[in-house]
Amino acid sequence: MQSAKKRLASLGLIMGLAGGLVACGDAATDQDISGIGKKDPPGIGDEPGYGFTPGAGLTLQSAGWQWVDLEGARCQDGSNTGFFVQKGSVNRLVVYFEGGGACFNRETCLSNPQVFDEAGGTRRRDAVTVMNDATEGNPFQNWNKVFLGYCSGDIYSGIRDKQDGFEGRTQQGFVNVGLMLERVVPTFTEIDDVVLTGSSAGGFGALFNWLRVQEAFGAKEVTLVNDSGPPLSSTYVPPCFQKISAETWGWDKTLPPGCKDCDKTIASILPYYVSSFPGHRFSLMSYTQDSTIRLFFGFGLDNCMPEVPNIPAMDFATAIDELRDNMSVYPNFALWTAAGTSHTFLIGGDLGLEVEGVKMSEWLEDAIDGGEYFRNVGP
Repeated sequence: MQSAKKRLASLGLIMGLAGGLVACGDAATDQDISGIGKKDPPGIGDEPGYGFTPGAGLTLQSAGWQWVDLEGARCQDGSNTGFFVQKGSVNRLVVYFEGGGACFNRETCLSNPQVFDEAGGTRRRDAVTVMNDATEGNPFQNWNKVFLGYCSGDIYSGIRDKQDGFEGRTQQGFVNVGLMLERVVPTFTEIDDVVLTGSSAGGFGALFNWLRVQEAFGAKEVTLVNDSGPPLSSTYVPPCFQKISAETWGWDKTLPPGCKDCDKTIASILPYYVSSFPGHRFSLMSYTQDSTIRLFFGFGLDNCMPEVPNIPAMDFATAIDELRDNMSVYPNFALWTAAGTSHTFLIGGDLGLEVEGVKMSEWLEDAIDGGEYFRNVGP
């Protein structure tokens, strides 16, 4: 049996901006999510939704980022949190979910952010390439921007409050998203469209929450750009992950209500969206051998009790190929892959990165607006 010291040493890969999928722990009680709960169909078209009631809009300053303290939004340590917003000069909005791992055992929780406030959040926000208008090739230059900080350790999918999360933590990322939407949607009534994006845990979170974000914005089209949150099949992400995460975070109340197979595997969310909403664009970015995501999914090996939590590099590459092949039948989905073991593209990345003659900035633009580069690109 590998020693705890060696297991902790392996977690050097997940410090900082690591991404994850699931949690481990005993079942816990639910938070009261009245006002955010599911409603009977129809929600969006013929698909059931969650229900949405807007709150009070924000008064935006003319320039620069401003902090919004969000009443009721909580971090793992129970502290209050919020989000940043910046007014743009074009009628478009990008909502970015920050990454930061997933707190699902004692080891991963050591490298998972417990707090997100204005002071510390400013530094973390500025590390995200696409949140900076000065970034060359940034497709979101001069857009209205929302940056939702991450401190719940639950890929924005949990409803556990009052210390009911893993080992006494508050894990209510799903609730925090809803509270943010209540303020943001009535603020941006004149926008033309929305891009929902995020990196790592934020990429998983953007995928998990796309339906309710689209429902909240109504007629404003919401496009998904998922950076390094690949929903791999149960061949590579064992069923024990799904069972534990569902019980720990309360997925019976947060999974997309119209997705019949999502209670079996979270990988079903992507094909459900893409097939049910053919008029919307969905995209994913991933390195072919992402070492961070391999480590997190590796905790599912050996019935979620691995000595060394690490999916082999070639297995991960095969899993990405499988995802691309399975999704290739849908013209409203595109995958960008780059060779290597790195993790995330939109955080400190070079938007001029070129794969198969296509710059990432070009691909992102067409992932948002459509065009010749909205297609699968990569090895």
